[in-house]
Amino acid sequence: MGIMGSWEGYVSSPLYLFNGGTWSNLQTTGISVVYNNTAFESITCIETSPIGTTKDIGIFGSSSRSSTNTSGSAFSRLNQAVNLSSYSAVTVPSMHYYAQDGSATFYFGVSTNANLTSHNYSASVSRSVGVNAIVDEIKTIDVSNLSGNYYIYFSFNFTKQFSAASVSTRCQEYAKELYLIS
Repeated sequence: MGIMGSWEGYVSSPLYLFNGGTWSNLQTTGISVVYNNTAFESITCIETSPIGTTKDIGIFGSSSRSSTNTSGSAFSRLNQAVNLSSYSAVTVPSMHYYAQDGSATFYFGVSTNANLTSHNYSASVSRSVGVNAIVDEIKTIDVSNLSGNYYIYFSFNFTKQFSAASVSTRCQEYAKELYLIS
């Protein structure tokens, strides 16, 4: 049995969990792929940014050659659940979306489930992106009605549009910063 009681005081806001390659305010850092039913050759969670100066978190699917069967879903989440009880929002100030050789719907969400395989989030936001579109925007999940521990997810549904064998395929959703707001 744990310690029972109440707590009164201030919470840090914003409370950074990830900032330009540096993890903070988590006992277990990192992000992992928890589900992938695509045929991408590679599904990763952290990559060096295009200019190579920072790390990004999210989900990255890529194939060096085109395939007719890269359509599907992939999910990544922070390795530790985060207590959202004292917070009203989970925010990414600049979420980057890109779908090459296809279209995608990207999701940024929270769930108590550690192994999601469908987009059944407790709270989430989504963005649909057309073929070869690049979008950057602020994303905020309203968690004001949630309490307790939740995993923070990045995920996508990708639909391949072309079958030309010479075209590489990529699907990316990533951010340089992730924080909680009280």
